[in-house]
Amino acid sequence: MNRLYKKKLNALMSDFKYYGFALLCVGVFLYVGILIPGSYHFMNSSNELFKQHMLMGTTCLLLAGSLSCFLQSIKYNKLLHKEAE
Repeated sequence: MNRLYKKKLNALMSDFKYYGFALLCVGVFLYVGILIPGSYHFMNSSNELFKQHMLMGTTCLLLAGSLSCFLQSIKYNKLLHKEAE
């Protein structure tokens, strides 16, 4: 049972690390989309401002989710090392 528990902890640790990296990549991609100026001549400024605010909000949520996943991965890593002792 101890071996299965360690295997499960290792799988959870790596899964949360991969989720964190995926969320971080998507968040950075959206953030770069905000930084690059677009040619929105046909849109009015309020629509463009709303779009920028939505992108910033989504970016913040994705980065917070990424941080949460990385913290979970660290927690499982500590549990795994504690079991190894």
